[in-house]
Amino acid sequence: MSPIVAAIILVLVTLAVSIVIVAWLVALAFTFMYREQFAVTDIQFLDDGTKVIRITIENNGTYSVTINEIQISFMTQHLIDPELPVAIDAQDELIVDVTFEWIEYTTYNIEAISARGNRLDSIATAPG
Repeated sequence: MSPIVAAIILVLVTLAVSIVIVAWLVALAFTFMYREQFAVTDIQFLDDGTKVIRITIENNGTYSVTINEIQISFMTQHLIDPELPVAIDAQDELIVDVTFEWIEYTTYNIEAISARGNRLDSIATAPG
């Protein structure tokens, strides 16, 4: 094989490897750029005959976040309005009413879990 053909093959292989590395880095960058940014901004304990915990979740990010699950004191809740999963658009908020027999002066761990598996913990104490 002539040195010119070998040099051309070497340049082509180097170019192909470079393209693969750039594609990988771009995919990696987009993966890290998509971060869920949601927060519990308010928790209210309501009692109008049925005890409810009202949770306000705000999406501070630039992408939609889907809430799949609400846990209170590490137990998944099923009596939720609106029914989950529900998406929160970017820069929007969701108010969730969870029917739950809360007890006065008791502290609860309230956790919202997204479709991507991210967990957001908040702690709130029921009023007396």
